Amino acid sequence: MRSYKAVSLSIAFLIISAILLAPFIFSHTHADHEIWLFQAIREMQDVLKMTPTLNNEPIKSINPLTIKIISLFPSTDIIYTRLLPLCLGCISAAAVSFFCLILLNLRTAMLSALFCITSFGFISTYTSINTAALPCTLAVLAYMIFSLVYLKKASSALYIISYLLIGLATITGGWIMPAFFILSIVLLILLDLSPGRFSEIKPVWGIGIISLITALFYIVYWYIAGWTIASSSLSPGQNLNFTSSMYSFATYTFPWFILAIPAWIYTERPEDKETWRMILPFKIGFCTSICVLWFSGHCPAAYALLGVPFVSVLAGIWVAGGMQLPQKVLFIRPVAVILTGALIFATEFFITGVNAYKDMNIHIYYIIAGLLSATLIFLILLRKQRLSGIIALFIITAMGISWVNSVMNLPEIDPDRLSYVQGMSTYSPLLVYEDDLVMRGYLGYTGNHPIVTGREVLPIGQNAYLAVNTEDLDDLVTELNEDMPVAVESSYHAESTFALIRIPPLQHSMK
Repeated sequence: MRSYKAVSLSIAFLIISAILLAPFIFSHTHADHEIWLFQAIREMQDVLKMTPTLNNEPIKSINPLTIKIISLFPSTDIIYTRLLPLCLGCISAAAVSFFCLILLNLRTAMLSALFCITSFGFISTYTSINTAALPCTLAVLAYMIFSLVYLKKASSALYIISYLLIGLATITGGWIMPAFFILSIVLLILLDLSPGRFSEIKPVWGIGIISLITALFYIVYWYIAGWTIASSSLSPGQNLNFTSSMYSFATYTFPWFILAIPAWIYTERPEDKETWRMILPFKIGFCTSICVLWFSGHCPAAYALLGVPFVSVLAGIWVAGGMQLPQKVLFIRPVAVILTGALIFATEFFITGVNAYKDMNIHIYYIIAGLLSATLIFLILLRKQRLSGIIALFIITAMGISWVNSVMNLPEIDPDRLSYVQGMSTYSPLLVYEDDLVMRGYLGYTGNHPIVTGREVLPIGQNAYLAVNTEDLDDLVTELNEDMPVAVESSYHAESTFALIRIPPLQHSMK
């Protein structure tokens, strides 16, 4: 009966998540990271190939298989390429509800899935073109299936399914995925005080499947693209220090991470062993998703998506259980609720205020009035200690403002930005840094044909023009001036700065 309910609930959340997320793929603006990915997809569709390129030059340190899978969608519009992440988001939300109901209870399953759907990282990742949605979803599913089989002692054949999924996550997301999976299952078995069960989980099968899938990936891409691209494709991203990894984790799990902290610390202890065991996989997933971000040598910040389901489930467990805490730390409950509410409403007022400033649209003031009303309701519910009402208000408000903000940002690329980049075609030779994927994407999208260069210097005998996308133009110019006198020919300021820098005929490099 529980399995039947779990399947029914997961189907319901497939539908609910599709309904809640669908407006985003049609409404919100195209992010800079989507432009270069979409351009790479277009180039893969124009010429049948297995390795992605930008400006007809290979993209290094990016997993090629993920982009290839997205390019299989016969899409000529950027909106349609968002359908794959949308489907993955629906599967992820359904999986959270399914596993929570099997391991815990219906109330926890519903709250956890709703928290998951309304997390910032969930919405932003599963409604945009990106390379994180597929491997992160596969890795989370692999770990959840493993945990379900391990705790419920279901058919051990399902371990093979989890190993296949993590193998696929490895070749689409890199070494961070098996690191997350292996660390999580080792901690699960050790903290369950059952080291003898290592022999039951078919470890030889796991090692063999992951090794075989990874070896096939290496052989194919080594043959097609060479060892450099094959080896770097499983180490995408950049080094994340403690501050940046914590920021990414907090951003992607916003706004529910505050509720998850007391849930992680104060939920059932080992005295209630069965309940403690059912919660243990989610606590471990919470920790290991942070660890792999922080300690990995190379990791995209978007892999913080790994932590979203586990933060959502922990918050769901705590809220569904009445936010119980020991008497001596009972003050943490109102603090967590107030901080969560403050973050939600402050963020929403900021987003709405920015749109009001940009558009001066009378409808936005109605929205602000609605937010003021929601804040007033929150204060009233808080005074009456109606925690269920507060959580419901949080969920409704978080999704509502996201919808509104999405609708107000229509699905078009900034025409002024496109016009500015398109105007660079009059400059020659036009250079762009190899690792400046955003600038390369815009140049390709607007029909420019730049020369892709490295950051080293070699002499050339004429003026050259460098197209850049940067967060700090002054800092970049200062750095370039250490080697040669340069001048900013023009610039365009958006979320980041687009600029054209003139380099005199002294020394410049083309790699």
